[in-house]
Amino acid sequence: MEERGQHVCGEADAGRLDTVLARARTELSRARWQEEIKADRVTVNGQPGRCKMRVVPGDVIDWTRPRRLQSKPRRKIFCSMFSTRTKT
Repeated sequence: MEERGQHVCGEADAGRLDTVLARARTELSRARWQEEIKADRVTVNGQPGRCKMRVVPGDVIDWTRPRRLQSKPRRKIFCSMFSTRTKT
C-alpha cells in the first residue's frame, strides 16, 4: 500500500526541493525527504526530482511513499512505591 501526495508550489515555496517539501509536509524531516527523493519517489512536473533542484511557483511536486504499518502502541507501566510509615 502506498501513500500518494501532491504539492503545488506557491510564492513562498521557491527554493530547493528538499527544503520546500520539509516546510510543506512537516511529518518528515528534510533528511528523510532527501532519502525519498534519492529513491525516485518524488517528481517535479512529471520529471524525477533531485535534492538540490530549484522549484519555482507553479511547479507541481508529486510523491509516493510506502505506507508504514501501524503497530499497536505499547503500554507503559508505571510502578510507584509508597511508604506506609506512621508518624510517631
